[in-house]
Amino acid sequence: MQSHIDQLESRIIGLERTVNLNQQQAEPPNSRIQYDSPKSRPEDKEFMTFRGKNYKTVFYGATHDTSSFNHLCSLKPFMKEMMVQHPVLVQMQKKFRGSKVSRPAGEASGCKGNLLYMYLPSRPIADRLLDLYISSFEKTYCVLHLPSFRSEYTGMWEDLANARPVFVSLVLLILASMNCMVKQEQPSFRGDSSSARETAIGWIEVCDSFLETQSQKHITLNYLQARIVSFIAKAINAVKKKRAWTMMGTMMSFAVSAGLHRDAESLNQKHGRDGPRRRVSYFDQEMRRRLWSTISELELQSAIERGMPASLPDLLVDCGPPCNCEDEDMDPGMDYPPGSRPISIFTSSSFLHLMSTSWEMRRSLVSSINGASRPLDHQNVLRYDRMIRKALDGIPPWNGAGSEYATSLVQVQLQQFLTFAHRPLVDTGLPQDFGYLGKEHIGPAQTVVDLHYRLWKSGNCILLAFRKDLLGAGLSICHALESALRIPGRICIPFQSVLGLTDYRYTIVIEDRDDGYK
Repeated sequence: MQSHIDQLESRIIGLERTVNLNQQQAEPPNSRIQYDSPKSRPEDKEFMTFRGKNYKTVFYGATHDTSSFNHLCSLKPFMKEMMVQHPVLVQMQKKFRGSKVSRPAGEASGCKGNLLYMYLPSRPIADRLLDLYISSFEKTYCVLHLPSFRSEYTGMWEDLANARPVFVSLVLLILASMNCMVKQEQPSFRGDSSSARETAIGWIEVCDSFLETQSQKHITLNYLQARIVSFIAKAINAVKKKRAWTMMGTMMSFAVSAGLHRDAESLNQKHGRDGPRRRVSYFDQEMRRRLWSTISELELQSAIERGMPASLPDLLVDCGPPCNCEDEDMDPGMDYPPGSRPISIFTSSSFLHLMSTSWEMRRSLVSSINGASRPLDHQNVLRYDRMIRKALDGIPPWNGAGSEYATSLVQVQLQQFLTFAHRPLVDTGLPQDFGYLGKEHIGPAQTVVDLHYRLWKSGNCILLAFRKDLLGAGLSICHALESALRIPGRICIPFQSVLGLTDYRYTIVIEDRDDGYK
């Protein structure tokens, strides 16, 4: 019975497509071009999505992938055609929508803090996952102080029963973030989810349950670190991904309420404390800067992926950027601030130090795109373009372990902002020469694809799992090409090949002919 229903649905989709094609062929070519013009389509006045009914509505800003989908007129017919040609896709779609992995009763109901260590895997597995996390995230969104962390990590394994629960939760969340990133000898699945992912989700849930029970009056460094790593682990394992922006907003609000954005040295000066009587040590001041910078970067990226403005635009931030220093340059008992190395020297905090120089510009651009009542005009687009390209030119030629991953992430973040900045011009068609599309819009999007491909070829897939840049870049390329199709005349778009073939270039030529586009 179900197979007959699926066949009927496929036939209906095919009939709809046939009717739509007949209607389009019956119209004069010029009328189709006029209808597809961005200036004549009311839904193109804003590159955003607002849908739903009653109180079950949802809003997606311009940087959300859904908004790009809605502006690709030829995408839906193509998807329908694929459904007709491959009916198995319809069945797979229903299975994915209806599938839900059910855990045994009580599996993720949480546990007491002194029993968290029972969820730890064996020491060799934990060491392997920890090393993978340190080689990637601690070279970008660094939240740990590795010397002190490794010291307590070693002690934890020597006496698991007496290990501090908040530290065990931090370790478990680190392991959860990497559990799907290692190759399994005999991979297994539970429903449509891998067993490795389900194990990681179980660790995340018990740790979150424990962290929720902790008093807000006695916040520790490990508690803040665990909260941040919990967000990273959820993002990599696709846990509540639609709530990422709200979860990160909560984390940002908590960080502000804790005053991480303020210069903690002012507390020492206010109370006349110095030496060992300091209220906030030099070590804690630097760790606060790292945590604040990491939270700011993660919150900004979650706003981009959700299509929302960045939060707290008028907040006074005077804590300063993290120092460009290694963890070994810092010690909990040091009585002087750590020295910052030249930015040309790569350290574990170089990524945060460098990105802090462009954070305000990126925050302003995201808020302008996702929150403004009017799209950016030509002058503002060029202004943002100059600032982004200046930041790109300022990327140092780093060397050292983890520098390739950090450099790629810097470039990915800045290149995606180039596509965001030029998107209003793609829609409105202000530049008469649409050959600029290849350099200003398609070029940055293609660079993002190329950077992800290089990391993937090197065996590093963490960035692909953690961020959604690849999908957004592909949609940006499709959007630019479809916008070019709406402009009559002959358009040449220099287009560099994707998938890492950077030595091969070709040109897309679009001609408006009597018998249709070529």
